[in-house]
Amino acid sequence: MRQKITGLLFVFIFSVLVFSGTALCYKKNPDGIKIQKGDTLWQIAEKEMGNPLLWKKIAKLNGIRDPEKLRIGKVLKLPCESGKPNDKPTDDKKIKAPSEKKREEKTEPQTEISAEGEHIQIEDEKPEDLEPVATEPQTEKEEKTETEQPCGLKDLGIHGFVKNETAYRINHPEEFAKIKNILFVGKEGKFADNIGYKATARLYYDAVFDFTDNFAKGVEKNQEREAELRDGFLDFSLGNFDLRVGKQQIVWGETVGGLFFADVVNPKDLREFILPEPDQMRVPVWAADLEYFYKGNHFELVWLPFPKFHELGVLGSEFELKGPPMPQGIPVYSENLEKPAKKIKNQEVGFRMSRFLEKLGLDISAFGFYGYDYFPTVFRALNIDPATSTPVITLKPQYERLPIFGATFSKDLNDIILKGELVYNKGKYFSVDDSTDSDGAVKKDFIDYIIGVDYTFFGKIDFNFQFMQRIVFNHDDKMIDGKTNTSASVWLKTGFLDNKLEPELLFVFGLDKNDYLLRPKINYKINGCWQVAAGADIFGGEPNGNFGQFDNKDRTYVELKYIF
Repeated sequence: MRQKITGLLFVFIFSVLVFSGTALCYKKNPDGIKIQKGDTLWQIAEKEMGNPLLWKKIAKLNGIRDPEKLRIGKVLKLPCESGKPNDKPTDDKKIKAPSEKKREEKTEPQTEISAEGEHIQIEDEKPEDLEPVATEPQTEKEEKTETEQPCGLKDLGIHGFVKNETAYRINHPEEFAKIKNILFVGKEGKFADNIGYKATARLYYDAVFDFTDNFAKGVEKNQEREAELRDGFLDFSLGNFDLRVGKQQIVWGETVGGLFFADVVNPKDLREFILPEPDQMRVPVWAADLEYFYKGNHFELVWLPFPKFHELGVLGSEFELKGPPMPQGIPVYSENLEKPAKKIKNQEVGFRMSRFLEKLGLDISAFGFYGYDYFPTVFRALNIDPATSTPVITLKPQYERLPIFGATFSKDLNDIILKGELVYNKGKYFSVDDSTDSDGAVKKDFIDYIIGVDYTFFGKIDFNFQFMQRIVFNHDDKMIDGKTNTSASVWLKTGFLDNKLEPELLFVFGLDKNDYLLRPKINYKINGCWQVAAGADIFGGEPNGNFGQFDNKDRTYVELKYIF
């Protein structure tokens, strides 16, 4: 009961802060600023408003969720504030476009961008245009004034952050769930006018294993420390062609709250379920990403020579995902999970094309991806032990191919942004609750879809609602998964004290199994370099639900972050 009261208290605090939030001032430009090829929000904010650091306000006002992939022809409204007291933007200004583009990981509206997305390289942006961006330690939540100075290693062109994340479980047994210390560093630049580069690395150490004996050795080995190259790629530009080669994140979807649908290329790190920031959850992949732009059309071809898969919590970890149920009283043995060999036949490829229909204000895309199910399929065999003449169950986990096709859309309806994603999965294996089944799994096609709405109430409360559902075709009654899995989410955020203090709330709830995840959070920007946040992750509902399975994992947390 205490953890539920804690959740309600956070909701109460959030509600108080929402109604005391300051309004976001803006003006509606009758003609607006039409995006040309090569435009970036940084450039538009600098030229039209006299302050490039106001690019985030432009993105927020126009519902731009992916600022590094601007759509040519879209008309932007401008916020009312300006970096120059007497600088008034004119409606007929249009920015000349550089011929080259650089892409970066997408931003997520509901959460602060980590340093992987702090220095955003926007579509059609020249490498030289990246210089000022790369020295500004910005986050999605951070908006500087002209007088504020960037922190850290500016002269060296190095950026990043140091962060501590401490979480405490408020269910029995009450104890620390993590004391994670993270260092993230990155650098980007250019070798020539049409050749750029980026390299980032993340190191972390979780001291919870030093201060407590709460977890088994297998969990400690899996989650105590990690040193990883997050980005390591080269960008080549030639006319309307752009090629990125190396380790990277390829972002195709834009849902809120870590609920990935069309974002199918990169596997995810689920060792903390869906609680980390989306760009921190994605597992970077070695890939070649070729893009071509032609008369408002965008074509993309990706190739992954070495498949990677979801990172899952091991046995006994805080967010270990439940496996299929096993018959009682029968010994169970599991074979080792082996990843596909590095052969040509095991490579992954994808294709995506998109277009912005200016007259309709509609942004649409379609894609296909021939890859793997990033979750292992656990096949099951019932045998007789020759030594004891008793039945035994042998589990054989392995990765199976999963062709995927999908489409996305985004429609601007004045102040409302309507968007959706649909993904068709062909031939996924589902576990069955039938001990007599030959392999414990059946192969079915299914679709996942999501419809979302973005709106800002009273000019100061950002709001997002999402309805999502999975539908399994030719459903088998023996399947553990139901024919449908339906859920919805609500996200709210506001700010006051000149947006230094920003309360935020995410509520995701399952409609089939009556489970939920409640995530209240308050972030305070002490200055341009230091931020502190406090929040809670509250789970509830039926134990066989996506969120209800973690009903005893409720936690509160604090985060301290220094950006350089």
